[in-house]
Amino acid sequence: MEPFFRVPAPLPAEVAQALPTLRLLSGLPESVGETLLLAGTEAMARLAHLRETHPGPIVVLAPLATWPQWTALGVTRLVATETPAEVLEPILRQIVADFCRQNEQRLLINTLLARSGVGITVVDDEGHVRAYNDRARAVLGIEPGQPDDSVGRPAADYHVLRGDAHPIHHAATQGVEVPETVFELIQGGAVRINAVPLMCGPHRLGAVAFVRPTNATADQTLATGVHALKNPLSVVQGFAQLLQEELGGAVSPDALHLLKRIEVNTARLWWRVDDLHRFIRLAEVRFEREVCPLDDVLAAAHRAVQRRGRPGAVEVAEGLPTVVGDFSRLVELFETLIDNGLLYQAPGSAPRVDVTGERIGSLCRITLEDNGLGIAPEDRGRIFEPFQRLHRHDEIEGTGLGLPIALRIVERHGGHIEVHTAPGGGSRFLVTLPYEA
Repeated sequence: MEPFFRVPAPLPAEVAQALPTLRLLSGLPESVGETLLLAGTEAMARLAHLRETHPGPIVVLAPLATWPQWTALGVTRLVATETPAEVLEPILRQIVADFCRQNEQRLLINTLLARSGVGITVVDDEGHVRAYNDRARAVLGIEPGQPDDSVGRPAADYHVLRGDAHPIHHAATQGVEVPETVFELIQGGAVRINAVPLMCGPHRLGAVAFVRPTNATADQTLATGVHALKNPLSVVQGFAQLLQEELGGAVSPDALHLLKRIEVNTARLWWRVDDLHRFIRLAEVRFEREVCPLDDVLAAAHRAVQRRGRPGAVEVAEGLPTVVGDFSRLVELFETLIDNGLLYQAPGSAPRVDVTGERIGSLCRITLEDNGLGIAPEDRGRIFEPFQRLHRHDEIEGTGLGLPIALRIVERHGGHIEVHTAPGGGSRFLVTLPYEA
């Protein structure tokens, strides 16, 4: 990458002559990766304006006598105008190359943070937050859907933990590791925090904190155990099919009925185990944060329902808002809700689901209204609990985990879901998600 400066006005002639081979561009900066060079009598006046418009680094070329004034303004990269012309260009090239490397390092760190499966917060040796990922937002008190908080605030200023001690700030400023400990959150719940100081020899660089839900270990163990159940289920299914093929026409009607019962019930248990594994994993898997037009999300969800062969009409309003979240998980959410609306119907009825959406302040509300059986007021709370079914398996199929999975996806997006009675007697699900313009 060829280093270059972008200058807001023509450089003084003596400076331009000293930089014959550097690429100098006039006009305001356009990207973070560009370095701005200030020089000349108007440099100090330009600085106040450019601090707000230029997000990248600024290098000031000024006489040594004025350096105290520049330092007082917070400028740290100064080059003396008294520098001989033959060494001025190499110095500036090295400064720009350093900035480029720092920018690449920041991109690398941000990528690693985003891909991590646990919450990570990085603070400097004074306890100021320098970086964090989505999974660490809870311990910093930054609600999902809110814009990212600016880094640079002291970790102790994030008043989200009960008590006075702040493990991240303590590890960074004292250089002492805080072993994984459960800390209660002011808003309720708890998290496990392990804060490790970063050292370079005897020098403190800061600390990095790892944040996990209190149930992370238990969920991982349970998910592994549930997944392991699939193997014996497959064996039982396979043996039941082999018995039918081996016995052929010699099997009695009663024995054939029993074998069919084994096959049906192991398949039903397989579906339930599979959904339970998905439900548990949703608490731990990383959710993407990307711009998701709801028109595209609902279209993908509708196609998925059609592939199931579920009969019924689905009408989705056009021009739905856009949200920030995990596209595939949002598709899974609305696929579940649409499929439920078409499934829970009275015999002989024509299933129908209507989907609309609107922006309400900083939120987006999506309404899914069906003409099905409806849900009694006393059942509206428990339908989101695992395995709470309102109908027997011989009446309507299901594992009792569809709506709990939908609830978990909504909550992981910082949203809310509730159900009411539709005017025609069916159900009206209201899903509220953070809005993105």
